[in-house]
Amino acid sequence: MGVQWTKYGCLGALLWMMMGCGAQSGGVSSGDEEATSVEAKRAALASAQKEFGVLRKKIQQLEKELSDAPVVEKSEMVTTFTIQPRFFAHEVTTRGTIQSDKEVTLSASTVAAVETILVKEGQSVKKGQLLVRLDARVVDANISEVKTNLALARLLLTRQENLWNQGIGTEIQYIERQNQVESLSRRLRVFEEQRALTRIRAPFSGLVDEVLAKEGELAAIGTPLLRILNPRDVYARAELSDRFIGRIALGDSVNIELVASGVKIPSRIIHVGRTLNKESRTFFVHAQLPTRGMAYYPHQVVSIIIQDYTNKQALVVPSYLIQSGAKGAYLFRARQENDQWIAERVDVQVGLSYQENTEITQGISSGDQIIDKGYRSVFDRTLISIASANTNP
Repeated sequence: MGVQWTKYGCLGALLWMMMGCGAQSGGVSSGDEEATSVEAKRAALASAQKEFGVLRKKIQQLEKELSDAPVVEKSEMVTTFTIQPRFFAHEVTTRGTIQSDKEVTLSASTVAAVETILVKEGQSVKKGQLLVRLDARVVDANISEVKTNLALARLLLTRQENLWNQGIGTEIQYIERQNQVESLSRRLRVFEEQRALTRIRAPFSGLVDEVLAKEGELAAIGTPLLRILNPRDVYARAELSDRFIGRIALGDSVNIELVASGVKIPSRIIHVGRTLNKESRTFFVHAQLPTRGMAYYPHQVVSIIIQDYTNKQALVVPSYLIQSGAKGAYLFRARQENDQWIAERVDVQVGLSYQENTEITQGISSGDQIIDKGYRSVFDRTLISIASANTNP
């Protein structure tokens, strides 16, 4: 624009000079007048060229000064925090149930009528205590008959043995008497075992949870009679995905939450399964349950909270600060450059996340100023103004 103005100024000056020269040539001859006009034009051109050169140098100098001057940008207002190593723990929560290896339903092992139920629901019992008596009259009659026959067979065997010692009788007769006694003895044992099946006893100490049969009913083989359990011999069982293999070990600390009541109980792992379910690709774990002052029910739903990872010197940031790009995860930190603060994009390697926090394993260092509020308004090398700076959030 300045160059164009200069050109127009020069042309105007030339025209003005030409008009002046024409006005002063009133009494001059035509030859002298023509010579004077050419000289004037040459002088005006030289003057205009000189002025144009000066202006061009001034324009170039101003353009250079403007190109070297810093561009004033609007800074983005942000807040930051100084990241410092701190303790970080990762926990996994899985649903499970309370189980007991001493919870059984006792059933009839023979066909017989329920003669007597000797216990009541809620009653404590000891191992071996008689609980239910089934009708055993037929078996008792068979036992009585066999005992009588066995007593006779033994008497005859004794007499035959005395005769055999005296050389009277044959060896066959003696062997037959022996065989008869042995056969009757085996029959007696079979009947006694059958009779034992009519006597339902407690397999362990505990309490009677529920009586399922009634006196006088006919019990077939497999008919449930009563349920007995030991409420103190219980544990929590849960299944975990195969990605936790190697991260859960015997003795690890856990918390068990009773879902119905919300009560949390500190515990530890007492067993880790060594096989995977083919369909669900899970393995099971058992956690101990303290019994003092607590009441549990088998199959009660619980949540088992397992701490599978800890780091005492972890660099942790809020999970929402981590963004994803073509090269992976990144976040922004504040960096001072000369007298200004700028936002710097940092590619990071993330670890585990828990409760809206994520561990950063690579990319940042202790003492870095991580941009928090305003992180979505900045890009790499954006000029920023820090409103406030804190320690770990």
